Amino acid sequence: MSKIKYIAELCQNHNGNEKNLDQMLERCVRSGADYVKLQYIFSKNLIFRPIFETGLKSGKKILSIKRPFQKEFNRLKKIELENKVYEKFVIKCQKLGVKPMITCFSRDSIKTLFNMGYSNIKIASYDCSSFQMVRELSKKFNNIIMSTGATYLDEIDKSCKILKNSKKNFSLLHCVTIYPTPIDKFNFKKISFLKN
Repeated sequence: MSKIKYIAELCQNHNGNEKNLDQMLERCVRSGADYVKLQYIFSKNLIFRPIFETGLKSGKKILSIKRPFQKEFNRLKKIELENKVYEKFVIKCQKLGVKPMITCFSRDSIKTLFNMGYSNIKIASYDCSSFQMVRELSKKFNNIIMSTGATYLDEIDKSCKILKNSKKNFSLLHCVTIYPTPIDKFNFKKISFLKN
């Protein structure tokens, strides 16, 4: 059995503050993290989608979350980090003996992240079906982790074929994009599909 890898997800919990980020990194290291992960996301990359302005329900079932564009744009704008902070994060991780990881949210960021020194890349659930982005990431990065929570099984299969053809090291994460996830929604049976 292979060793379980511990990925500490920092998301945007640093609130755009480098000192917060440094403290979080140090605590992740003390807690035994193998990887410490940031998200490379910016307000400029947001796209207005009318369905998110009000959300969409069918009876009690939520078909689309409510996340108005302007509110999300303002939230992200306040907590953005500068590129030099992302670059320093790679060096700090290496000095502390953990591997830096980052989630890429747009194709135009791929070269930038590679040039910053990141070698461990994460593909978010919503981009598991962004086949061109998966292709481009697999050309640059040797270690790819892909979340599968917001993707159909045939889309996961297609992305896996792209990654297999690239001959790069990749792993799949089972996730459920409901936070917190109720126990009856864990869907652990999907892990068997992912293993295959």
